[in-house]
Amino acid sequence: MNRMSASDWTLAQDGTGFVFRRGFTGHEHYDRFGIINMNARLYDPVLGRFFSPDPQVQSPFSTQGFNRYSYCGNNPVMYLDEDGEFALWLAMLIGATVVGGINLGIHISQGDVNNFWQGVGYFTQGAVAGAIIGASWWGGVSLLTSGSAWGKAFSVVKGADVLSTGLSMFQNPANATRIFLGRYYFDENMAHGFSQAFTRYTWEALQTWGGYNTTQIRNLAGNVSRVDYLGGATFATNEQSSHHRGFTIGNYVNMSIHGEITMPFRDWCLYGDQMYLHEYGHTIQSQLTGFAYLFAIGLPSLISCSNSAHIGRDSYQASTHDYFYTETWANRIASWYFAKYYGYEWNEYNGYPFYDYR
Repeated sequence: MNRMSASDWTLAQDGTGFVFRRGFTGHEHYDRFGIINMNARLYDPVLGRFFSPDPQVQSPFSTQGFNRYSYCGNNPVMYLDEDGEFALWLAMLIGATVVGGINLGIHISQGDVNNFWQGVGYFTQGAVAGAIIGASWWGGVSLLTSGSAWGKAFSVVKGADVLSTGLSMFQNPANATRIFLGRYYFDENMAHGFSQAFTRYTWEALQTWGGYNTTQIRNLAGNVSRVDYLGGATFATNEQSSHHRGFTIGNYVNMSIHGEITMPFRDWCLYGDQMYLHEYGHTIQSQLTGFAYLFAIGLPSLISCSNSAHIGRDSYQASTHDYFYTETWANRIASWYFAKYYGYEWNEYNGYPFYDYR
């Protein structure tokens, strides 16, 4: 990084009266002091070291990356680091490409892609979410390498993801993989899929993380028989349960039924078991309420369910929980959604009422 003699490149060029103040990689040389101004930090070309440490560990898998006073892993001929920061745009590009590809692949496997432009739409859905994910990783890793408390929190959150996924893989790798890919799957109905791509990793991030890890833990415990996709939601079903119930966290719907799903999953939801549609209504509530979902919907619903009692003379054969505001609201949302996109007519007599008719 020192300026070299034109006649002998093994020697640094002497003198202080250079015509140009810019040297190798275009940085500004302070020739009278023998140092280089690299904008973010000052560099001593004789020692080959910065005056202050690099704010990031750029390459944690290389021993050279942990010498934060060195430039580009002591290889400035091969690499350029303009400011010592991670490339935000590169993280977003990688995220967009990977997640866009995953979402497109899932829709291809489900037979949703009928023409080129549909494929572009599904890829773009994933790319929107992937760019957000890439930006969050960039910010998280930056905080982590700076040693801040938020960086440590980021490492705990991602460590939980790795742990739950790894252990779940040992129990049932096929289900664990589909649960993992469900993080990056968005609605077949294009406009709603784009809204999911934006909200899932912004103001739904808490329940996205919670729903994912809860579902992987259920798979680890052997309580997931199959994993299916519909409308951007991931449905994890236990077909060997003595109960008939479900709960939703973010885009993850966890179901327990007695008996096997005996038809294509989409048909099962539309013509077999309306509980699946009801739980899908909760995924839209998550989108609408964001970070408040767990406290305004999830926790009150859990308390209501635990205190629920059967209503003997109810014409809908419902319980007190079925008339709770979180549940009737989910029914109204699901009724609207499935009527609009699938032409489905909601049946309140199945125990999923809109209002308190008692």
